[in-house]
Amino acid sequence: MALPSNGLQQPCTVTQIQDWVSATKRKRLELHLLAAEPLYNTRREWAFMEMSKLLIEAIEKVRAISAELREESQLLRARLAEQQEEFTRL
Repeated sequence: MALPSNGLQQPCTVTQIQDWVSATKRKRLELHLLAAEPLYNTRREWAFMEMSKLLIEAIEKVRAISAELREESQLLRARLAEQQEEFTRL
């Protein structure tokens, strides 16, 4: 979800969301394997810190997508109300 030069957020595509989910799943699996390593405590600590970062990122992405969908829904409802008023006038 890149920001264009004017600062407005571009709508997410289904493909972008699927790609992000896939990448997040791969990263989670890699970190899980590191965290499960019985011999390397420093790697385990690093893996848990990275898992925390991944969770924070996931929560923020879900929040951003939710806000975007809510805004789009409000715009669509407003447009529908305008069209219904126009139809009634006709």
